[in-house]
Amino acid sequence: TSGYVGLAFSYNDLPQDGFIAGVDEQGDQYSRHLQLNHNDSDTEVFRLAPTIKKNIEFGNILENESETVIEGSKKLANCDKGKRFKGDIMKVYYMIGSEDIQGDFQSIDIDLKKPSQYGFTFLTLFTSVQTDFQQLEDKFRSAPYKLDLKRPKVEGDAQCKVFKGKSSAKFYTGFVPMLKGYNGENGLIRRMTIYQCDPANSDIIEEFTGDTLDCDDGDYLPYSFCKSVLFIWSPGSGGEMMREGTGMKAMKNERRKHFLLV
Repeated sequence: TSGYVGLAFSYNDLPQDGFIAGVDEQGDQYSRHLQLNHNDSDTEVFRLAPTIKKNIEFGNILENESETVIEGSKKLANCDKGKRFKGDIMKVYYMIGSEDIQGDFQSIDIDLKKPSQYGFTFLTLFTSVQTDFQQLEDKFRSAPYKLDLKRPKVEGDAQCKVFKGKSSAKFYTGFVPMLKGYNGENGLIRRMTIYQCDPANSDIIEEFTGDTLDCDDGDYLPYSFCKSVLFIWSPGSGGEMMREGTGMKAMKNERRKHFLLV
């Protein structure tokens, strides 16, 4: 398509650096490296400006009648000051424009109130250092969990539900959501994240296993006890499945109880 594509990478919930690239009407490739210039968390607007620092090693930049493809790579130095990850999750903002940027390009504003042009998603990063895969026993089986989630609001919100894991479960090997009917077709679901809850607080967590509740702010109590990320799903993903013979160990208390937050 005509126009540009861009990504910005977050290390502390803000789009710190990134790029914008595309192919102009003459068929020439263009790209700009970007860094955060100003942010307003209240209005959810973040301004990125060009920088001479290279954030991406670009490969091919291609465009045809149906899509624009940007190929490249980015090194993630986990020891750099201000760019340390707290886990294996990275927040990525996206930018999509219908017109090419001009030679005197000065800045771009990521405005999250314009979801057709700007937004964000999450990537899970596999690292051999930070991710400890547990070997499963020779015999294991998978089981589905049925979640009664409410349809999200058009203007955006967050819904959470705590459910009890199966006492017989020893490891979790993958996650694939099954969305049916209107809930799976309206494009309102942006992301689903599965957390394991601290087994030491199972008695408190169990009180939230009833209804699906609004959890759009930090006052939702299970956030304090369910912090171990199992899986993340976003539209377009087929779901996550770990390597055959591996899995994440279920976090249980002495009564073999464990709980998951979606």
